[in-house]
Amino acid sequence: MRENGFAEPHVRHARQHRHLDYGQPRDRNMGELRVCRVCRRTRSAAEYPRARYLSQQFVEELCSAQGITDSLTQEMERVIFESHSAEDKDGVADFDELLEIRTTRLRDARSREESAIATLSDRISIELEKRQLVAGLAKQIEDKQQLISGYTKDRSKLASKGSEERVKQLTELTTAAEKVRSYPRFFAAQEQSLLSLLDEVENVRTHQAPEGLRRTQERYKASALQPTDWPPFLLDYKGDVDACLEKHLAKCRDGARSWKGTPQPRNADLTISRLLANASLDQQPLSQLEAENDRIEKQIRAESDHPVSS
Repeated sequence: MRENGFAEPHVRHARQHRHLDYGQPRDRNMGELRVCRVCRRTRSAAEYPRARYLSQQFVEELCSAQGITDSLTQEMERVIFESHSAEDKDGVADFDELLEIRTTRLRDARSREESAIATLSDRISIELEKRQLVAGLAKQIEDKQQLISGYTKDRSKLASKGSEERVKQLTELTTAAEKVRSYPRFFAAQEQSLLSLLDEVENVRTHQAPEGLRRTQERYKASALQPTDWPPFLLDYKGDVDACLEKHLAKCRDGARSWKGTPQPRNADLTISRLLANASLDQQPLSQLEAENDRIEKQIRAESDHPVSS
């Protein structure tokens, strides 16, 4: 205590806030108040928070606005930006630049995830549409089968007496020819698909990959990579896709050629079979089956024009 009766400033401060404990217990049985180290230390002006007074016009605008205004948003952004230390600001001058630096990667990741979800959603929609078409396609197959059965019965009625065996052979040939005809059709579609894939590979290497690299360079210009650092980022296929496509194209063309067969010469002798020996009907080349089919039809027509009298 001072001689003039006035207490030291830190003791007077403690008496004014006698209901607060600054980390040290106070003994109520003692008339003397223990003062903690916080009370003894003199605080500098820089330790006290700074207050900023808003203009009356700004406050009135906020009170009369409906919802969050641009002015309020800017003020909030300014407060958030100034709450960061100089080290955390990364050398930027305002909130927008700091927000761009901190959120660019997250926004890009969100955009990629949204694109992946949209692609997956489209694929699910396509699959659902295909399932809805199953019932209609099954009905069409059933109708076609009934139509074929009707044509087969009508053809058997047109055959003359004594040609039943040849009509049976013709039916078997027609069934086998239709089955074998699907093989060249399959190989033709496969060849066109492989050729389109080969064109796609060339297009990716010539246009899409270089353009993708240019967009990547523009998007990540801040990475400060040198022009000599970018070529490894050019997208390309992992393996030798050219050799793979050429191999499958050769195999596809060989398969189509073997099932088509070679054109059969015209033979006026209808008693000679056009089929290959020791081979089932569904393993014959298409050219052999069509030639045999034509021979049987000519025999049936000849027998119809000159029926055998009983």
